[in-house]
Amino acid sequence: MHVISFKIKIMNIPGPEHRQLCDADADKLVQQLYDTYRDKTARQIYLNLIHTFSEIDIEALPTEIIEFHKANQAKIKIKHPEKIEKAAEFFQHYGHSMFLVLITKSLPQIYSNYRGVKVLYETGYLLGKDNDALVARRLMETAQFFIDIMSKGSFDHNQYGFFAATKVRIIHAYARKFIWDRDWNNKFAPTYDQPVCQEDMTLTLLAFSVCNIEGIRKMGLVVTDEDADAIVYTWHIAGQLLGVLDKFNPDNFEDGQQLFHHILNKEKKLGMENKALVDAILNFMRTIFSPSFIVNTPLRKQNKLPEVLVSYLVGKEISPYIGLNYYSDTYYKHVLKGVDLLLPNLFINSRKNKVAESIVSDNFAKIIAGIFTFIKDSYKMEFRIQQSILTDWKINKYLKDYGIHTPSA
Repeated sequence: MHVISFKIKIMNIPGPEHRQLCDADADKLVQQLYDTYRDKTARQIYLNLIHTFSEIDIEALPTEIIEFHKANQAKIKIKHPEKIEKAAEFFQHYGHSMFLVLITKSLPQIYSNYRGVKVLYETGYLLGKDNDALVARRLMETAQFFIDIMSKGSFDHNQYGFFAATKVRIIHAYARKFIWDRDWNNKFAPTYDQPVCQEDMTLTLLAFSVCNIEGIRKMGLVVTDEDADAIVYTWHIAGQLLGVLDKFNPDNFEDGQQLFHHILNKEKKLGMENKALVDAILNFMRTIFSPSFIVNTPLRKQNKLPEVLVSYLVGKEISPYIGLNYYSDTYYKHVLKGVDLLLPNLFINSRKNKVAESIVSDNFAKIIAGIFTFIKDSYKMEFRIQQSILTDWKINKYLKDYGIHTPSA
């Protein structure tokens, strides 16, 4: 009699102690900036980092940041440049889909993490006097980071992808200092642990890779196993630059998916903060997706397209944890079933028919161009993006003289 044994690969799972662990090196840097330049100048350095969409002149930054960046970049060893190239090629052709999924799935889905969103809520990340303007800026910052990491040539020698990730690492350290200075450890740490901790950074990293891949697959787009591994590997390199511990920074899709859902399921819990942050994104999307003649009327609130789209992409299990109960509503249950039937089939059929492919591609281009144009017209902000990406996404015909262009690789 033969005994068949199965070996199950288990990804490293962060223990409770990793909710207490942050990023000592980056935190030390930010404290050094305060000690050297004092409060006002140190805060201005932060504002310059977070609000600059053009490519930052690294050599014009304080010496402490330059040295930190160079040391951060020097420790990175890219063993599989071909994977980064493959991921960038995917982004070159399907990045508009990834961009839409970033807004409608990746961010809303991780807002189910009740301990992670507490930091965002307390720092007013998406909530302020002018919510739409604040959401536009925050989404711009996040999407620009996504573009910086995924574009062709970003991780070539001394290219901007290295600093883009280092910059976000420093911004995270600033956020921790701000909230620690507001007595976080006494008020919130017993329940929520440390702000922007290793586990929260891991979850966000995987939202940009694993969660995004799951979203574009749910839409019906083809992502091969090789593409998925390449995208996760690219964000693995970004994660090293962001200060995420290697043992909780997967370099392949299978490990990343297991870890992402472990953390997501462990941390999901509905609270006022989750709903408030997701509502801010939904209201912003509603402004974009509503016809102009109803934007300033009560009818705008009746446009439930953002809720339906987010509910569909986030899924039945997680939706209630971000305040969306559309799967339990009789009418919307049928709407969501229709979307589930229509959307994937639309993309699947578009790959079989050139005319259908052209129609789908053109409509996608219009949606993304509409988002870009709305942000530009309303808030005077443009993405820094390669012209070749605008061309391959087929949105260049809708966006004339758009963007702070970077050279195509």
